[in-house]
Amino acid sequence: MTSVVLRVDSNAPRYFRHRALGIHRQTAFELAGASLVAVDDENDDYEDASTGGGANRVVSVRVRCDGGPAHEIARLIPGVCESAKLRLVFAGADARFSARGGSVELLGRLAAAGWDEDGIDDDDEREAMSTSSSSGIEGYGSDESWGTDEESSREIETVRDDGEDAREDAARREAAATGAWRSLEDVRATMTRWDARTSDDDGGGLKFHVQSPGARRSSRMGTMPTFAWTGSLRPFPTTAKRTYPSGLTPPDYATSGWPDEEFGSRYQSTIEVKTQRAREGMRAACSLARHVMDVVAWAIEPGVTTEELDRICHAVTVGNGAYPSPLNYMGFPKSLCTSVNEVVCHGIPDSRPLREGDVVNLDITVRLSGYHGDLNETYYVGKGGAASKTAQKLMDCTRRALDRAIAHCRPGRRFRDLGEIIADEAARGGYASVKDFCGHGIGELFHCAPNVPHYAKNKAVGVMKEGMTFTIEPMFNESSSHKVVHWPDGWTAVTTNGARSAQYEHTLLITSDGVEVLTARTENSRPFIL
Repeated sequence: MTSVVLRVDSNAPRYFRHRALGIHRQTAFELAGASLVAVDDENDDYEDASTGGGANRVVSVRVRCDGGPAHEIARLIPGVCESAKLRLVFAGADARFSARGGSVELLGRLAAAGWDEDGIDDDDEREAMSTSSSSGIEGYGSDESWGTDEESSREIETVRDDGEDAREDAARREAAATGAWRSLEDVRATMTRWDARTSDDDGGGLKFHVQSPGARRSSRMGTMPTFAWTGSLRPFPTTAKRTYPSGLTPPDYATSGWPDEEFGSRYQSTIEVKTQRAREGMRAACSLARHVMDVVAWAIEPGVTTEELDRICHAVTVGNGAYPSPLNYMGFPKSLCTSVNEVVCHGIPDSRPLREGDVVNLDITVRLSGYHGDLNETYYVGKGGAASKTAQKLMDCTRRALDRAIAHCRPGRRFRDLGEIIADEAARGGYASVKDFCGHGIGELFHCAPNVPHYAKNKAVGVMKEGMTFTIEPMFNESSSHKVVHWPDGWTAVTTNGARSAQYEHTLLITSDGVEVLTARTENSRPFIL
């Protein structure tokens, strides 16, 4: 059991994440007490007149678990009550501690609460078990700041077309019905319409997204959170969530921020076999996803921000009558994921301009007529040459692993065997295949069964049958470590040592005698290196 002293300053919350950095070890935090360290003399908002001697400063200590409501757990008064004994245990829940009116120290103990045996290897177990101090636990052994208690709304505004836009609405509907996809030039005039409403008081709308991984709540803050960054990349501020036209049929999470329909579906444990109608729906959605990918990819060049790539993705998606699936999924604030350099996946588009020599992954999913189509690809920024050789080697190896795994797919094959093929290719190239994320089933749900791990000796269940649709999406790190850590935005997963990462993904349909790549590249697709 490890003792923990966690200092929380006024308006600078600290975060305890119950999983260790090794991800397979779960921990419990037992909070035993709180002690007053200092009073915020500039804060006159927290006073208490109930102690009889006139007004006294009160320092309020609060906690919020897994994005739920905040609860006060202690009230400390200088010269009257400067410490409090507590008996609170946080196991299996993330906890966010904040102090109002001053600074406090929280005293507690850390203990192992259980192990997840699936997918664990000897290196993981040894590393997790050797953690003996708070410096190895993500979220309280660093100087992380997780923003304020002000939370952003999950609901996205819809924009209703007026009479002058009847032609635009008709064009969207026709594209969705016919598959004659509209180009960027066709929808360029609508791009500003979907930008989030901003004001001068909002700093032009540019702020940092702050969220715990998997939490129901998120916030936006004006200053960059402090964090033990693993590489040279830093987050830049980004705009708020974009709006979308009222004529679409969005998923449930578009308004709630939480995919209740997906999480409650029986297809989380049962692999769906698609009907012929559903297969055609998947083909149409994946065709549009490929079109959007190609349009966005051709916009990649030095100086372009990933925020601008998001604007393009959003406009082309909604301009063809579809909803951008990532938008507001568990609070994700953008319409695609852009993962640059050491970002493994789920990077949030922001105002950082791309630079010559960057590698950037675009992860695009669209929901058309109720079906999701999903793919991602990694591109080199700028012109190829001697400087691009190491990046090309990483990208080629990752793509080769995907191609080999796809070639193995056919009725009767086990999903778990795909991980062996991918791990073998990673070993051949001298790279590490990421274990924290996997391929997944897809259809009317964004994510469902089966799980498709990308590492050897995995325990995935299920056998491929005609009519099943799923993704394979290997991620290779340019190092010997497969591990990742999350930025304070709760989404951006990065390598632990700043090494670059590459990823490729396709949505697949099992046919009677093999597999159909629903998101296959076309003659319009951009080369990965120009």
